[in-house]
Amino acid sequence: MKSLYITGDSHAGKMANVLFENMHNKYVPNREFSTVTSEYYDKVVDHIDENGNKILHGMSSILASIKSEDGSITIASTPGRSALNLDYDFYGYTSEWDSEESIVMPWYGYIDIKNWLPQTGLNNYKNTEQVVDAYVEKTIKKFKKSKIVFINPMPQFLVVATARWSNFACDPDIQFEDRYSYHLEFTENLKNKCLSSGLDLPINISEILNSEWIEPDMQFKKPMNMAYNDHLTPKYYDKILTNIISRFIG
Repeated sequence: MKSLYITGDSHAGKMANVLFENMHNKYVPNREFSTVTSEYYDKVVDHIDENGNKILHGMSSILASIKSEDGSITIASTPGRSALNLDYDFYGYTSEWDSEESIVMPWYGYIDIKNWLPQTGLNNYKNTEQVVDAYVEKTIKKFKKSKIVFINPMPQFLVVATARWSNFACDPDIQFEDRYSYHLEFTENLKNKCLSSGLDLPINISEILNSEWIEPDMQFKKPMNMAYNDHLTPKYYDKILTNIISRFIG
């Protein structure tokens, strides 16, 4: 039984929503699903900034999965999680993922590019190469049996309304040009690290969306129940998921 596991930040959570909305008649048609689950984990995600301060308390992980006799698709989302501070052992469910029948697809880096990498003056600053090296190496160490395929970070948004958290360093107002340059640097480093580690090339989100960045008309506008709007409308997450499933599940 082939099992596909996608784990990422809040963009993975948005993609989980479209998985449930379309699972029976689009992504994996003509299959009977024995289990459909969606869970919110109450374990608090304490994000640690570069100075060691805990921030953004109370953001819980989302775990969504559908299973059939011949396979399963699971999407795990931890909003605000960076590639640098990613800890696969934070939630116990990842211990069940590592097998020769599984494909693990990490989808992190967006937060590093948006918030942290441009702030080169932070204490204990890690550059792009250091972040990518740590990200890939911790993934290989965790999933020794699985096929690992990284997904490039979500491209940066031209316009982002920042959340304005109490600790400004965690949600800075960084110009698009700076964020975009770090996005290019991150994806290039990720490609090279995957090649040198004997892994497949990362999934290129920009190619799937046919866009190097996220235009305002690709963002949701209503309802606006969050303090920031760096998420896509559902049809674009649908496009990404359709591409991934067609490649790896069929």
